[in-house]
Amino acid sequence: MKIICENNNKNNGNNNKNNKNRNSENNKNNNTINKNNNNNNNHIINENNIKILDASAIIHGYNPLLEEGIHYITYGIYNEVITKEDIVDLSVQCGKLKIREPKKETLNLVSNQAIKTGDTLSKNDIEILALAYDLKGILYTDDYGLQNVSQSLGVPTKCIISDGIKDRFLWKLVCKGCKKMYNIDYKYDVCEVCGCILERKMVRNKSRKYDKKHRKNKKKK
Repeated sequence: MKIICENNNKNNGNNNKNNKNRNSENNKNNNTINKNNNNNNNHIINENNIKILDASAIIHGYNPLLEEGIHYITYGIYNEVITKEDIVDLSVQCGKLKIREPKKETLNLVSNQAIKTGDTLSKNDIEILALAYDLKGILYTDDYGLQNVSQSLGVPTKCIISDGIKDRFLWKLVCKGCKKMYNIDYKYDVCEVCGCILERKMVRNKSRKYDKKHRKNKKKK
């Protein structure tokens, strides 16, 4: 009887060891699976795959159903692209396109920045740029004014049919006579110096030129 009991105890001990080994192996496998899933999720949801679509992008032929990544528009853009209603609705149904609104504080940020650059942005433009800023994604647009304000806020842009802007610029009121420049929010239509009419013109951003020169001087040093 003692021998039988001892053998049973040994067998039970071996079984317990085997069960422990199996459990540890299962835990390791589960951990590796979870890590892989997390890596896959991180790969899917990243800045390069978050795409915010302006109305011009959809009108000029961008189709979320045929492209990779997660696409976003605002309700304002949704109502603007009536001619592409079928593609937009199907993209929403298939989960390739989501409708979302930006934060209120970001709307104020974009509005103030547009005043600084002198660009005239519509309500829909301001909302879609604010959404791109919130989501830290890429804004797809062929609108030069929207691209200009986007670049000044550090929001990357991509075009559909145009080449896009090469440099940031500002809008100024320029006198036709003496060429004196005024800020875009100047209240009068005539020059205070010579009395000639002021016209709205695009000028290059001087601060960008300064940045380039400053970088060159740093490299030389």
